[in-house]
Amino acid sequence: MNPDPISAGRSEDRTPAISVVMTVFNGERFVGEAIQSILDQTYTDFEFVIVDNHSVDSTCAIVESFQDSRIRFIKNERNLGQTTALNIGIRNSRAALIARMDADDVAYKHRFERQFAYLADHPEIDVLGSSARFRYENGRYLHSYKVPCDPTNVTLFMSGSPELSYGCTLHPTLMVRRSAFDQCGQYDEVNGAGPGYPQDYELWNRMTYGGMKFANLEESLLVYRVLRTSESRSNEERLARYRLQITADKIRMYCPGLTDQENRSLSYMLEFRRQASASEGQKVLQLFDRYFEAYVDHTGVPAGTDKVKCMMKMYYLPVLFRTNAGLSIATYFRLVRRYPMLVLNIKFYRKLAKTVLSALSLR
Repeated sequence: MNPDPISAGRSEDRTPAISVVMTVFNGERFVGEAIQSILDQTYTDFEFVIVDNHSVDSTCAIVESFQDSRIRFIKNERNLGQTTALNIGIRNSRAALIARMDADDVAYKHRFERQFAYLADHPEIDVLGSSARFRYENGRYLHSYKVPCDPTNVTLFMSGSPELSYGCTLHPTLMVRRSAFDQCGQYDEVNGAGPGYPQDYELWNRMTYGGMKFANLEESLLVYRVLRTSESRSNEERLARYRLQITADKIRMYCPGLTDQENRSLSYMLEFRRQASASEGQKVLQLFDRYFEAYVDHTGVPAGTDKVKCMMKMYYLPVLFRTNAGLSIATYFRLVRRYPMLVLNIKFYRKLAKTVLSALSLR
């Protein structure tokens, strides 16, 4: 496929193939590198909508220093929060495909070329992400972050929270069909007005429930910068409360008949949190089976879902061990007998290490 079907004679009145939406607030340290990585894309038929959320540093000067007709710069007169700023970018974009970008990340030059080609060949997919490389703000690379790629597996893992499922969508890597926003709505500005709101997680829940199909490319197409001052890390307690409420609402979508206590127990599991009591831990795996089956029925995922369900249970066992040690150990061996390859699942051992370190820090 020609990576740039219209590489010459571009008109401002012509609708581009891709709209890139990026918000920024006081991003002078990295915004220039982020912008340059987009302008250097091998696929060039795009507009770049940048929404500044009333920065008070040199961000605006840096953005305005780029002389490229594809950039459309919007300056908010006050800080409206990232959720509202994202929606402003979407409403001011024109293309049928909307690519997300964060002001502190770096896109590899083939990102749009790869994603555009995949979506052109797979019209059934509504949201497409990719793997990424994680990098500290000092420039040192942390690790490569591999996401599930098969659309069925991505959909199944999204039944959990990003924490339980080990994250199967990375927000700044995504390219979304505008039709998905048209059918399911944009980011939630009502609940997302406060800082730290996980607007992506809430929206993906609505899109999944609305029948949108997700997929990922195995190739790393983005350098994801890990910042100590990022909005999602600035208030972890608030973020945890937001996510727990969003997860509880998601469970009600698929299992409206659960009691409040059952919903809480299952929410704790999907959020990778410790159960409130041993009795609730005893019941939660059965609740998860019930919820997972309802999720599969609603989303219409093809047969062959049991392995993913077992993997998600396995990820939770290190946390379950803290209230139900015997059940956790017995479940582990039962799952491994069913799927022996699970014993080699590196993500389980990362979950185990994380849980142990968390428990030690509380002592």
